[in-house]
Amino acid sequence: MNSRLQRVALAAAAIIGVAAGIYAGIARLAPDSTQAATDALYAVSLPDLDLRPQALSQWKEQTLLVNFWATWCVPCREEIPALVRIQSRYSPKSMRIVGIALDNPDQARAFAKDLGINYPVLIGSLNTMDLTRSLGNRGGVLPYTLALGPGGKVSKFHLGALKEPEIEALIAEIQAEASGSER
Repeated sequence: MNSRLQRVALAAAAIIGVAAGIYAGIARLAPDSTQAATDALYAVSLPDLDLRPQALSQWKEQTLLVNFWATWCVPCREEIPALVRIQSRYSPKSMRIVGIALDNPDQARAFAKDLGINYPVLIGSLNTMDLTRSLGNRGGVLPYTLALGPGGKVSKFHLGALKEPEIEALIAEIQAEASGSER
């Protein structure tokens, strides 16, 4: 093998190794490994689409899906209609979806109106993205969804877009965990 081909092969192997290491680091992180991060999530107050502050703690006693997204994120744009359909099937008292747009308020407001988002949308910032990293989103991936049971325990998290059946299964799993812990 000539030396140029060897260098290319070594470079490709190095890139694959780095990518595998990053993936393994992301996949291994447990979202509930830090109660402090979960407490920080519920301590956050973010503006809604009308720029009124909303505390996430108001939903702490509900099954909650917190979906971090942006208008420029193609997978986010594809996932949100499924979230809208699912929220319409559940009572806001039994399960609540809260979207956190890491975006300009005007763009998020127009986007929410265009898609008919039927759940609360809050406006996040760079600090909010830092919070997602402490909750398992080491790579800063969007969309990023946290599933929390009543009382605020992070049950599951998902990097990337979810399909409707996956969201339904996630909700069922959280609600089953919550029912089991009430006994």
